[in-house]
Amino acid sequence: MEGGVNVMDDILVWGEDKDSHDNRLKKLLEKLRSINLKLNKDKCKIGLSEISYIGHVLSKDGLRPDKEKVRAILEMREPSDKSALQRFLGMVQYLAKFIPNLSEVTAPLRKLLEGETHWHWESEQQDSFNCLKVLVSTAPVLKFYDVNQPVTLSVDASAEGLGAVILQEGQPVAYGSRALTDCEQNYAQIEKELLAIVHGCETFHQYLYGRWCSS
Repeated sequence: MEGGVNVMDDILVWGEDKDSHDNRLKKLLEKLRSINLKLNKDKCKIGLSEISYIGHVLSKDGLRPDKEKVRAILEMREPSDKSALQRFLGMVQYLAKFIPNLSEVTAPLRKLLEGETHWHWESEQQDSFNCLKVLVSTAPVLKFYDVNQPVTLSVDASAEGLGAVILQEGQPVAYGSRALTDCEQNYAQIEKELLAIVHGCETFHQYLYGRWCSS
């Protein structure tokens, strides 16, 4: 339904203003009644200007990470083995859209997960671990995408990763990154930059397809 979305049994209804919100909510309730689906009144929250939803906080100002997700990452200790490192990186990856150049920052940690690499935790890994915690705790509020506003795609390529961000009115809408393969790391810098453009267009295809963008 227009203005409504659900993940499992969590239903979210939104509107540009109170009238659109109320009209959409009424249609949703009528639909639920018609199929005899009942809601738990104690769990229903109506008319909020800010809400935590599937690990993110949606508000009139934009999108930001849920404090509980951030707290869980900040309270994690340094990994002592590969399994613990994978859990940490998995939690960080959930907030990837908020973190610029994530693949570059995580490179020293991801090296520990390669093939037969023996576990070793040195200053390079500690610096990466600490940097990720800072980035998570200072994650920016992301602007909600507006189909009527121009889009800027900005990309970058480092020795080990590709980064991209889309912006509207100078504010980030989402970040995206990926690591370079061993083969791609041997490319010339101009080739890496071309890869970054392709990566940005593919990552943000749903925002860019069918419209012009500046890069």
